[in-house]
Amino acid sequence: MITFDIDKNSIYFKTLLKKIKKIHLFLHNDDENKNLGWVTHPVSTNSVLDKLVVARIKKFKYDTLVLVGVGGSINASRAIISALPTKINVIYIGENFENINSILDTLKTKKPLFHIMSSSGNTLEPLIALHQIEKFLTSNQMKINEHMLISTSNMQGYLYKYGVKHKINIITYPNNYPGRFSAIFNHLSNIILAKLDVNSFIQGAKDAYFELYKDLDNPCYHFAVNRIFNQTKKKKKIELISVFADQLKGIAEWYCQLISESEGKDNKGAFPVVMKMSKDLHSYEQFLQQGADICYEQFILTKDVDSSKYICPDKDCPSAQFSSMTFDEINSTCFSSVKAAHDKNKIPNNIILLDKLDEYNFGYLFYFFEKACAMSCMLKNIDPFSQPGVDDYKNNMKIKLSQNKK
Repeated sequence: MITFDIDKNSIYFKTLLKKIKKIHLFLHNDDENKNLGWVTHPVSTNSVLDKLVVARIKKFKYDTLVLVGVGGSINASRAIISALPTKINVIYIGENFENINSILDTLKTKKPLFHIMSSSGNTLEPLIALHQIEKFLTSNQMKINEHMLISTSNMQGYLYKYGVKHKINIITYPNNYPGRFSAIFNHLSNIILAKLDVNSFIQGAKDAYFELYKDLDNPCYHFAVNRIFNQTKKKKKIELISVFADQLKGIAEWYCQLISESEGKDNKGAFPVVMKMSKDLHSYEQFLQQGADICYEQFILTKDVDSSKYICPDKDCPSAQFSSMTFDEINSTCFSSVKAAHDKNKIPNNIILLDKLDEYNFGYLFYFFEKACAMSCMLKNIDPFSQPGVDDYKNNMKIKLSQNKK
């Protein structure tokens, strides 16, 4: 279960209610827009992967899962896999152009499975990694189609054609699931490959769908409106996503990408920043207390971190005051202290509390954030599904690479 403590502004919410209703109806009419398959996916007939696809996935023999992708193709998978205990080792490559070969060198004595992911099938970072992986596999006498899996939504893209050529198993995504809004479907294969509970994950998203559909006065839409209020009425420019557990850093980073690429257009939006507590209390906190008044905050918390007790052997040590407390209790004390300080300094904040870290809660939270993001963008007349700024960088890079060849 997830508890949402959202700072509601009922008067401001009512002024937007007519537009909220219009957007809500639009989101649930996926026939109108090729980018809306994700909205109704949790309750669709294909909410889980085809049984034949699952069977093919389960045939792979591996002790190390290597996820190869960048941005929306990989962030959701990392968020859930890094938060939950898995029975196999999981490695991530293809997000930059460094250290690929050094990572591959560590896999010579392993049984790796490389999952290459690109919605377009033409993303440069994973394609560069792909050919290094091919070289690694052939030089170590490993068959490419026994150690590689491909996922893409573009049958005309290079990655799909590569998979066909080398007789590699290919998972095709629906083309109405934009990359950063694809957490509920495109990442199911990685949840299965990491040997996590995919059915519980889908159930969480399904419950979120129904709970956030039946009534417009729901925490998801209040969350969206709260973000707009802080940005437009209070003139806040930075959105802090503060977590007090390493296991939640991944979903905070996924949220940053979702918000940045969806909302950061037309000189609008707030810049999202992850704060990992208590480490960042010794750096950013000074700015929050006495720097420019430009921040609002989302706390993402869990009770489920470490229930073991801290025992201090020295009563004269300053940490002795925490002796016999569980680490969860120490963490909770840290949070309440931070929130009190931020409340005193009038930093607007919301609290999202997971009763435990599990697949169900991640499925629910992914859907909650995706829908809140879409609502927030559309209330400000922003297309949440385009990314012209990212495309500019990609086009510039292709031009420069082609010039280097001449």
